Amino acid sequence: MAELLAPAPLVVVKDAEHGATSYTAGGVTFVPALTVEVVEPVGAGEAFAAGYLSGGLRDLDSAAMTAPRPPDGGGRPAQPGRHA
Repeated sequence: MAELLAPAPLVVVKDAEHGATSYTAGGVTFVPALTVEVVEPVGAGEAFAAGYLSGGLRDLDSAAMTAPRPPDGGGRPAQPGRHA
C-alpha cells in the first residue's frame, strides 16, 4: 500500500458507517464513525470532505480532521448568511 501512496502526501478513505482512515508519511489514522440515525445520506461524503479540508486550513492534525463531531450539539448549527 505504501508504494501506491508514495506520490501523494495524504490519502483519506471514507468508509460510510464504518469511519474514515487517513494515510500520511507519518502513519495511518483510523477514526470510527458515530452511530446515528441516517435521515438523508446524500451529501454526507461531501460534508465530511468539506470539514476535513477546513480542518487542514486551520492546521489541525489528521486525527483531529478525521474525528467526527458529536450529534448532541457539539458542533455549531448552520447560520445562513454567516461565515466562520
